[in-house]
Amino acid sequence: MTRLSFFVFNSIVIEIAIYLFLIAAIIPTLYAAITGAPIFSTPKKRAREILGKLGLKPGDRFFELGTGTGVMLSEVTTIKGIKAVGFELSPFAWAITNIRLLILMRKGHQVLLRNFMKEDISSADFIYFFMMPKTIKTVAEYIWNKAKKETIVISYVFAIPDKNPYMTLPQTDKYPPVYFYKV
Repeated sequence: MTRLSFFVFNSIVIEIAIYLFLIAAIIPTLYAAITGAPIFSTPKKRAREILGKLGLKPGDRFFELGTGTGVMLSEVTTIKGIKAVGFELSPFAWAITNIRLLILMRKGHQVLLRNFMKEDISSADFIYFFMMPKTIKTVAEYIWNKAKKETIVISYVFAIPDKNPYMTLPQTDKYPPVYFYKV
């Protein structure tokens, strides 16, 4: 094999590997967006406001169903003693969340590249999500069937159909509403 043919062969292998990687990363990201969990972020100030309403204490377990860019998870990890778990379908969002947490040197978290609908959420004390209306009812049914009694469920932007929130942060000029429920 000449040097030129070796270079061409390696270039083709690298190009194929890049395409395979992109396909492997894009398909789950598109699936997440199509099924009602697009990559969005909760603004940092709104995340702090939400967390301030929860009364989190050391030992509490906070689950985020779809981490987006990791803003909420990074804010949760500033509270000492909280076990934060994020679930994400998109490899891109998962990587962004992990990079954010690494740069901010946050501890006490776990970010899983998994479908939360196939995970055990029964240990969560708090469950936070931002889902689109077409998905929210299915997600809520899963939570109400799998989470323990008294788990606090927080839905950003959209209310859960057929459930009554015990508290609501109203929409403002800057932020959409937030709904708080108990299982």
